[in-house]
Amino acid sequence: MRALEAYPLPKRQRITIEYILFKGINDTLKDARALVRLLSKVRVKLNLIPYNPGSAAKTTPLGVLHASDPKTVETFAAFLRKRGLAVTVRHSYGQDINAACGQLARHVRGNKEKEPGRMGRGEGPLHSPTCTVIQNGNQGGSE
Repeated sequence: MRALEAYPLPKRQRITIEYILFKGINDTLKDARALVRLLSKVRVKLNLIPYNPGSAAKTTPLGVLHASDPKTVETFAAFLRKRGLAVTVRHSYGQDINAACGQLARHVRGNKEKEPGRMGRGEGPLHSPTCTVIQNGNQGGSE
């Protein structure tokens, strides 16, 4: 964090932080308060990303990972906005048919991922028409 605090940003620019929300793991108001404290000395834009489980459940020492409920995500985002953070919530559509952010491409390729850094132009989770950004409650373009 010290490196981010010391980074020489032009006046109108912010550092983008992406925060993946996992149900019951890091999506409480206690977690939001901790995030505000952590980022209080840095000019940031915070992208909140509800976890996308894909087609297979992921198990960790904390249990099976699940996406936070939409109401929880909006409460979390509203709390951060009220404390002065610029917040964007990324909403993903099409999970029920494996067509959400990057799922369709992964499904079509037969789950064969390319080498890191070797995605072709227009590929990957941020180039899916089903990945929509909601900024400050207003729907933006696809990312």
